[in-house]
Amino acid sequence: MKKNMTFVCVGLFALALFIVIWSFYRDGKQDLSHETILTANQNLQNLADHNRKRLSSALTETLEFSEIKKGISQELLEIQTTFKVLHEHRDFFNIEILREEIFAELSHKKALISKVESTLSDHSKAVEWFAEDQAIIRVLGIQFLSYLHRNGIEEPLKNSIHGILGHLKNSVDETYKGQFLDAEDLIMHLSSNLGKQAIGVVPTPSLENLIETLIEEFKIDELEFESESARELVVSVGKGMALGLRGKYSLEEISKILIRHFPKSFS
Repeated sequence: MKKNMTFVCVGLFALALFIVIWSFYRDGKQDLSHETILTANQNLQNLADHNRKRLSSALTETLEFSEIKKGISQELLEIQTTFKVLHEHRDFFNIEILREEIFAELSHKKALISKVESTLSDHSKAVEWFAEDQAIIRVLGIQFLSYLHRNGIEEPLKNSIHGILGHLKNSVDETYKGQFLDAEDLIMHLSSNLGKQAIGVVPTPSLENLIETLIEEFKIDELEFESESARELVVSVGKGMALGLRGKYSLEEISKILIRHFPKSFS
């Protein structure tokens, strides 16, 4: 049944593309008729609506099935179920829109947001709560907190960064390597959001100011003088900044500022 539904979706999408391409070559003209464009758009809209219903149905069915689980809170159950379903349907052509629609619904649930923060701040919690699903939960959790930040709910993303930086900076045990990547991704999303917010603002904040704001907010400059783990974290954080800001600023500009602030790590 699942394969048949997939074939239907692919068929609808292929049909929409075929109509556009066929019309393009039919008369040897580069301008498409108004009716053709409307038909293609309608087919794509039908596919989008179909995917939305499939995703909603999958969420409902999975939540109902998962309710038999014992010893897990409603918030953790909803996080695990929702993020896993989003991951499983990541090949939908309109998944970005559908994902943000679901994130919008979750954005009103403070207890759930708090659990996502804890999951990203403390890897032991991620493993305890989500076991083999923890990698998926962390990836979607970062995207969720980034969505909240872009839409005016800024503290959860910042809190997670404070938590993971504090844990990695002060850790004396062997640190889970994936947390360095989580720190990098969290900083990347925050940097990207700040960079986008800065564009169009008058006067426009300089790149130097943006990076200094991040350094001051999270006291990243102190990390160079701590453990070997902390020095590795500086590199992850610097890479996160560079990846998040490179769409608005050149890598050469970003590198110069990072080298100036972190000469031991980036020289």
